Parts: sequence; structure tokens; C-alpha cells
Amino acid sequence: MRETTTWRQNSSNLKTYGLNKPDWPRPDLCNIELGLYLLAELMPGAPAYILWGLLTGYDFPVPEMQAWTLQQRRMLSTARYLLPYYRGKYQWQELALKAYRQLNPRFRGYEIDEQLVASSGGCNPGRRPV
Repeated sequence: MRETTTWRQNSSNLKTYGLNKPDWPRPDLCNIELGLYLLAELMPGAPAYILWGLLTGYDFPVPEMQAWTLQQRRMLSTARYLLPYYRGKYQWQELALKAYRQLNPRFRGYEIDEQLVASSGGCNPGRRPV
């Protein structure tokens, strides 16, 4: 059986920051930010909404993929294992990203706009662009 939760077990300290509300489970925050980090590493500047396509396992004709190193390909393989729930367009775009946008901006590592496309810096100085 797959074990996909061990990597984020130290997220228990997030409740200190008010992230233990029933409408926002902590594991989702970690999973979403892992997906956004992966996208920023593999396809800098790509819109946030395309991640689900990369996680499906199909090799889409994306020019950037031709230049990926072995380490980048392994990153994608690992993400496919850890983030199976986000392999669907609805789960990633409608559930994950829209819920992530509702989270207080000071807790987010990424800023996603209404079209789920661009990101920019904000009140979190460590915020990463997607």
C-alpha cells in the first residue's frame, strides 16, 4: 500500500498559526504547495492550473520536457506518487487551487490570481512566483 503522508508529518506545528480549522485540513496545504513548487521547478512561468496534466502520467508534447534533467524527471515521478489526488482537472483547479486562494495570504507561499494563472509577491516576503 502506498504511504504518501510521511513526508509531511511535521506539519503539526501549523495549528499554531491557525491552520487547524476543519474547513482547511493541514495536509492539503502541504500537498498544494508541493505541487506548486514542482511546477515552479519544472516549468518556471507556467500557469498554476496546468499541474494536473503533468501528474496524469501522459507525456504531453511540452517543449520544456525535452530539456529536463534526470533529477527533474525523478521529481515529477515522485510527485505523481505523492499527489495522486490532483491528477484530475477538477480536483486541482476547482478544489485545491481555489481553496488555496481562500487561505490568508500571509500563510501562503505562492500567490495565485483569479484565473489560476499568474502569481506575484505579496505580503509574504518569502513568497515564490509560480
